[in-house]
Amino acid sequence: IVKAFVVLKKGNNEDEEMKLDIMGFARKIVGFTIAPKEISFVDSLPKTKSGKLMRRVLKSRELGLSDGDISMLEIK
Repeated sequence: IVKAFVVLKKGNNEDEEMKLDIMGFARKIVGFTIAPKEISFVDSLPKTKSGKLMRRVLKSRELGLSDGDISMLEIK
């Protein structure tokens, strides 16, 4: 299934209404079949030093596996 990992701006609350709003927006933009069926709110997304999203790290965390080599991970 398609799952979205979302970082909320300060002042926004993670609740069921927010999830439904995000899913509804995605369905309008990309269509029902491609829109995320699940949403997880996270504090930050793993990115490389050049700013690219490290999807493999998200996937391994979701599956409960080791992150592997994260030497390229941006550290704040």
